[in-house]
Amino acid sequence: MTATRSKPWRGNRIVCGVIAVMLALSALSSARSATSPVRARPAPLVSQAGEFLLAPLADLVTPATWLAIAGEDPRRAILPASARQRQELAAPAAATPAPDEIDGDFSGEQLISRATGPVAVSVSPALVVDPRDPRHLVLAATDLDLPSPAIYSSADGGATWDGPRQVPYLPGDRGTTGNASVAFGRDGALYLASLSVGADRFTLGNAGFETPTIQVAVSRSDDGGGSWQDPSSTARAAVQTMTMVDEAGRTRGEIRAGAIDSPALTAGVDPANPGNDILYLTYTEFTLRYPILYADEIPILGAPVIESTIRLARSTDRGETWSAPIAISPVAAIAAAEGGSPSSAPPADERPPSSVPRITPAAEAGAEEPREQVVQGPALAVLDDGTLCLAYFDSTGDGVQRGLARVMVATSRDGGRTFSEPAQAGIFREIPLTPRTLPIRWWSSGFPRLAVGANDALFIVVTARAAAHPTDDGDLLLLRSLDRGQQWEEPVVIDAGATSSLQFFPAIAATANGALHAVWGDTRDDPSGVRYDILYAESTDNGASWAVTDPRKSVAAPDRRISSQPSNALFAYAGGRFLGDRFALAPAGDDLAIAWVALPDTGPREAIALSRKLGEAAGSPTPGNGTPTAWGTPGSGA
Repeated sequence: MTATRSKPWRGNRIVCGVIAVMLALSALSSARSATSPVRARPAPLVSQAGEFLLAPLADLVTPATWLAIAGEDPRRAILPASARQRQELAAPAAATPAPDEIDGDFSGEQLISRATGPVAVSVSPALVVDPRDPRHLVLAATDLDLPSPAIYSSADGGATWDGPRQVPYLPGDRGTTGNASVAFGRDGALYLASLSVGADRFTLGNAGFETPTIQVAVSRSDDGGGSWQDPSSTARAAVQTMTMVDEAGRTRGEIRAGAIDSPALTAGVDPANPGNDILYLTYTEFTLRYPILYADEIPILGAPVIESTIRLARSTDRGETWSAPIAISPVAAIAAAEGGSPSSAPPADERPPSSVPRITPAAEAGAEEPREQVVQGPALAVLDDGTLCLAYFDSTGDGVQRGLARVMVATSRDGGRTFSEPAQAGIFREIPLTPRTLPIRWWSSGFPRLAVGANDALFIVVTARAAAHPTDDGDLLLLRSLDRGQQWEEPVVIDAGATSSLQFFPAIAATANGALHAVWGDTRDDPSGVRYDILYAESTDNGASWAVTDPRKSVAAPDRRISSQPSNALFAYAGGRFLGDRFALAPAGDDLAIAWVALPDTGPREAIALSRKLGEAAGSPTPGNGTPTAWGTPGSGA
């Protein structure tokens, strides 16, 4: 397996990434093109599983899907022996004692995930708490040793854990990318959505080809995660041939290859029948439209147009059947045009902070074509009366992973049947595919994380390049609406903001006592910029200000470290690039469960760590008893 580092996006170039292989004629000799976003060259049709059809998406999808597209996923590849031996022989590191400031209302962290094979990589935690029992926690993660998502559960508030268990992927498929999302219904039913990868065949003329397909698989557990029903396919992206044969006998038209990414699942009250729940699933749908061209008599595929759309499906019968997915966002497209910038607007980095405009539909309509724009990373939340809120990332038309981006929000008052026109919640300077001091693929840090607070206030956190600190690659911005999404206030910087360190993978949640909580990864304590800690901040005034008070020292600070020791991001899988796409928060009454990816300095292992913050009424924390578990050792009962 060959690992190649993806290059950052450039707004005046189109995604290519296609594999060019000789079909005939020695003049075209065999060639392999695995470049990242550049102006596309035509690619001959090949029959090598057709993976090249999805290659242009490599820098537009979340890391787990990228592994599958780039051929880096060890579940579908053979690791070199030396790499496997290094991973099997890597000694676990001993944990250093937790500093005093981590004690008090936080438990010492536990390593929840168990290494079941030689890869020993668990990332992208999804965490949920049973609404009927706040001591029942469920965690799902992408585990590169397992063909399906790894599921862990705790019945005692996180003190002990069972797992990993697996939900099988869809029958007939080849495996899963992971990308798990979990949700509880009010009746205690537990749901899990993940991406299942199969294959589809299509014909072009007299030739047959095979290409990967991605489906969203949803399964239900009625016993809290102990056993699961067979998953059902909720949405599917396949390949289509839109062709005809001309008078010369040549096939004309286009090939359309589809992919799905970033599934998000939630359950909430049915506004038409408050006694029942509706299960909602949203995701990003990509479509790559390849024109069929000819070089002499050889059919080739031209540069694709890449379209992206946010879609939603709903179920009113506990996931047994699903509605046909509907589009929530307009279709965003990256046109396969040659030369020139797609927009005459100057890059955002060249604009003074005061000149960052609000993007309006009229301004978009007047933009020069072609545009380069993508929508991604949807998030869901249900208000008390059943109103559904859906937020998603929009790169705007000035390029992807450059310039300006925004968060759009649409709402539904009829159980997801119809939605309002998406409204702009906030605009900010977009972060690149990778930061300048780390190889991690962190673009998903800019996708919205959504929480509902007291009185149905809405809060969204993203990582952005703040206007006040244009040389800072990543700051945490809070977007908030105190009137159920009708109006959105100017962004608030959550982190200390005065440093140029990276803040990434933010998560946000509101607890029953009205407090708002945020956690994120932060490199501020490492001069080399490669080790990160987990920081925490709290707001008791609806996000207007953020601070924490150490209960042992009564000292207020803007934020607080809750990890007992730093993690070295360079030990992440695939040369440091695969750290997953998120960390997680889950409120349980006044309590809070926090999950993140931890890496020791001594060897290649990525584990899910968990800490618990107990509310004032709960007394001292019990999970972990304030003492961190040694690196490489799962928590008791795991």
